[in-house]
Amino acid sequence: MTRTIGGLLAVLALAGLVGCQAAPADPAAAPTPAATSATGPSATGPSATGPSAGSGAGSAPAGPAGPRPGGVIPDSAFAGHRPFTGPAVEVYGQAALLAAYKEMVTFAFEAGWSPVLIRKDDTRLSTSDLNGIRSYLTAARRAFLDATFARVVRSDRAAIRTLEDVAFFGITGAGGLTPVPAGNVVTGRRFTEAAVAVAPKDRLTLSFAAKANIQLQNTAGHRYELPTGRTLRYTLVRNTGPTRAARPFLVDSWTIAVSVRRPEAAPPSG
Repeated sequence: MTRTIGGLLAVLALAGLVGCQAAPADPAAAPTPAATSATGPSATGPSATGPSAGSGAGSAPAGPAGPRPGGVIPDSAFAGHRPFTGPAVEVYGQAALLAAYKEMVTFAFEAGWSPVLIRKDDTRLSTSDLNGIRSYLTAARRAFLDATFARVVRSDRAAIRTLEDVAFFGITGAGGLTPVPAGNVVTGRRFTEAAVAVAPKDRLTLSFAAKANIQLQNTAGHRYELPTGRTLRYTLVRNTGPTRAARPFLVDSWTIAVSVRRPEAAPPSG
């Protein structure tokens, strides 16, 4: 459960989440894509059930395997992707847009739901923990991230909320809830179709939603799932540098709205 306080998304105290207070931007600036979230056990998507999908649309076939923690989302997860439409197709072409989509979905999960960061609070973070995130960013956005991080390590609450837009870290909760110490701490990854648009100054905007569950346990060892999600809009520029084969686009800015629900008892394993 969430509420809006002074324009910031804060988790209600009764939800028991202490270590994650995320600050979304204006929803009008980051519209939720028409497609709704896919369902499935791991890195499934894209899926559409809304009007834009047409009559009778349902979940797209999901890949048989999800990403390794922090790993690339497999191409099979995009098997049901619908071709992009609109002016961006004329400017960039389907292949480049699909490459941007795959890259940004991977970035969203690598950054937003990193098992390493989820288990590490702000007092133990180091600059090396953000190297993976930085590799997706333009020089200007790297400078913004570095300046934010410098304030995070000083326990600046506003900076912590800003960083939590893009990355969960140090998740803890009432009743001694902490991330599970072993096994998959992030499960149920899924994402939606993306919307693309041409932006000023030769930029591309790409928007989609992503969700995942964070696995927690209390001091008695009882397991819980924390449902989380992000609605994301990235503004991208073509990467003309030496990393362009792996990172065809770089993130120049983002608008992210974060949602966190009440922890739920985890289903029995096996």
